[in-house]
Amino acid sequence: MKPVIPMFKSALLALTTLFAAPLVVAKDNGEWKVNGDLIGKKDKVAEDLSGIACTTDSGFPRTCLLIDDEQQSAQVVTLSDGEITAGRLIPLIDDRFDGNPVELDGEGVAFADNFFYVIGSHGRPRHDNDATDQAKEAARVAAGLAACSKLIRLKFNPATGEIAHEPAVPPSSALARLIAAEALFAPFEGKTLEDGGVTVEGVAVGGQRLSIQGLGGVYDDIFLPLHGPHQAENAAVALAAVEAFFGAGRDKQLDLAAVQDGFAAVASPGRLERIGTNPTLLVDAAHNPHGAAALAAAIADEFAFSYLVGVVAVMSDKDVAGILTTLADTFDEVVVTENSSPRSMPASELAEQAAAIFGAERVHTVPMLPAALNLARELAKGRTNPDDDSVGPGAGIVVTGSVVTAGDARELAGRAPQ
Repeated sequence: MKPVIPMFKSALLALTTLFAAPLVVAKDNGEWKVNGDLIGKKDKVAEDLSGIACTTDSGFPRTCLLIDDEQQSAQVVTLSDGEITAGRLIPLIDDRFDGNPVELDGEGVAFADNFFYVIGSHGRPRHDNDATDQAKEAARVAAGLAACSKLIRLKFNPATGEIAHEPAVPPSSALARLIAAEALFAPFEGKTLEDGGVTVEGVAVGGQRLSIQGLGGVYDDIFLPLHGPHQAENAAVALAAVEAFFGAGRDKQLDLAAVQDGFAAVASPGRLERIGTNPTLLVDAAHNPHGAAALAAAIADEFAFSYLVGVVAVMSDKDVAGILTTLADTFDEVVVTENSSPRSMPASELAEQAAAIFGAERVHTVPMLPAALNLARELAKGRTNPDDDSVGPGAGIVVTGSVVTAGDARELAGRAPQ
């Protein structure tokens, strides 16, 4: 019996500029009647809102969660066709400074698998250089940054149609630590927006949620920001190792919140890692048929690409035919190329093997990886309106074939070696 019990596809909050709320289309000219008050700063009627997400994107009524960036709370609302009915407030954080509440600065809300997710801006508040007490002003700014650097999860009960009255687990600051550790963001972490600092403007949902049977019992609602059932199995092994280290067993379970927070902060560079958007650009270090099979299974299970271009560079001493055959049903087209290793198979030789498996019409040969990536993007763009500079819905690129290939692609995307 496997130690991992996959419960359902789920979610880890991920940094993104995409807003994950469902589209609402009114039956009239777009003006919606509001029943009750949408609450803003200091419990006054809100003048603007930061985001809304609903439990469904079709039909009415819809149970939704609304956030305002000047609140510590979220507000339950019900959407009917052309009407919004205001409901109760749900406290999300209770941070205070000098006796006063510090706002979450909520900037995004999403819904997936019966959970709502709310994210703070993670942005440094402005410092008042004219403040009389500069030490106190610095402390106020630090308190504001701590308050808004949180991810929060609220459970929805589909049987009752109710959203929980408090977060499912304590608010997490894991994303703030990831931002600080990520080479792409670290130079801008802790700076104000005016100084080019990092700020979060939305939230999207991806990854998987697990229930793991450990030595000390079952650990539920674990969010793993990695893709594929093989990563879920790896998580179970990692948990068992930590349990053994700390002496967990039938009568001693690890702290659930600590386990959840730890897995939420996990990163695995080069393992189905997204390193670009428009189109989605994934990199995976699969370098043998077994790894290629795990990649193919994860893409089929967790993604919905309508068109997928593979960029492949493989070492000469690997089972190239086995890798290509395993991925033949995953990629619509493939661009064969070379990585920076002297062991990399020449693109011309790789193209011959690929043509025999994919068919010559699906294979493109570009020896240099940067140019291969450019061609892959053009192929993805070709799946949409030629007058539109965006890519088609669901178009994507996967770079794979070798650990070196994955590292080269990450470097081209500005990611620090890891």
